Amino acid sequence: MPFPAEVTEQIDLAVQLTLFIDEQGVVQRVRLDGPDVGPVLQEAARSSFMNARFSPGS
Repeated sequence: MPFPAEVTEQIDLAVQLTLFIDEQGVVQRVRLDGPDVGPVLQEAARSSFMNARFSPGS
């Protein structure tokens, strides 16, 4: 997902996320654990990971 166009200033931050992944590897929920980054960046992070698919490591 591209960076949100609404964010015009340069930013440097790290956000901690928790992904809740079901047994098929589909992300069911994304929780932002910090820091608070505002709704535009929160939605960008959620959207990026909601479309991701995972498989267990071997």
